[in-house]
Amino acid sequence: MEKHILLLTKEQRRLGCEVIVAFNQGQATAADDTHVLPSFNLRRVKPQVLRDLIFYFFLFIKVAVQGLRFDVVHVHGDWSAFLFGRLVAHITRSKKLVGSLHSVARRGIWSGLYRFVLNGYSLVYATGAQDALYFGSLTERPIRWQHSGIDAMFFGPVEERNRSFDVVSVGSFVPIKNFALIVDIALAMPHLRFLLVGDGPQKGVIEASCRRRGISNVTFAGQLAPAEVAQQLRNARIFLLTSFAEGTPTALLEAMACGLAVVTSRSNDYENLIKPGQNGYVVEGFQTESYVQRIRELLDDENLLREISHRNSEQAIRYGWSEVAKRITEWMRA
Repeated sequence: MEKHILLLTKEQRRLGCEVIVAFNQGQATAADDTHVLPSFNLRRVKPQVLRDLIFYFFLFIKVAVQGLRFDVVHVHGDWSAFLFGRLVAHITRSKKLVGSLHSVARRGIWSGLYRFVLNGYSLVYATGAQDALYFGSLTERPIRWQHSGIDAMFFGPVEERNRSFDVVSVGSFVPIKNFALIVDIALAMPHLRFLLVGDGPQKGVIEASCRRRGISNVTFAGQLAPAEVAQQLRNARIFLLTSFAEGTPTALLEAMACGLAVVTSRSNDYENLIKPGQNGYVVEGFQTESYVQRIRELLDDENLLREISHRNSEQAIRYGWSEVAKRITEWMRA
């Protein structure tokens, strides 16, 4: 079960909602949850549309046999999940059908497909601001920009102390995250200490690149538990993100909660999150020197870095799961 679904469910139950989660892998959150094909990990199935077809086919059978009825069906996924989720909403006679897009919306020829699958939805959330605008251009259905929330463990007082690392980045080592650029930045700033947190198919390639080029100021922490991620974030000064495309990165929000200034690529629209010089910087393009310049500006001004640290930790309170769940639930009830 994906973490954002687990935490949203927990908060909505606190708000008095009766929530039943349909999932494939992981632990049930309550006795009424629906475990679909638990003996087979559907994440192994490619492509995504086939995975969703299998999941929703067996879910459809389960809810039909049990005669389940819901006020709201909330579908998490992309276009294929939205399409098959309509069948579940139909058979359960739900009053509202809600969708949440957690990936980056596809453009071009996909627009017609999105326009079709969004029919019948009462409300759609997109985690990226650009994606919400894009969906809004395709349908008259209500579209809301709503990122995932921040776990409570990332909140706490900002401590004035020495940090072991100057720059930290958190994410999966996959091509879209563009960790190779971070290595280039580290090479250009050998006096700074970089920490990379996460795992993935490209991690070995990035590590080998550092060894081959003699880059010794990059530390690889590997995959860490959330509490350990929070600890490492508090042990750094700047959060760096160089992705080609994102929704609204939860890791960036978590870094803000821990009091870090952020330097990020324009992998989505971050105007509502990051004001230049107030929260950090959004960098245009993927030129190494552009990132080096922004990192240097922050580290050379301790007063500015301290102001941003306190401002980000305070601003991030609005992004905690308790606040996010309230907004999502209010929109569903409207």
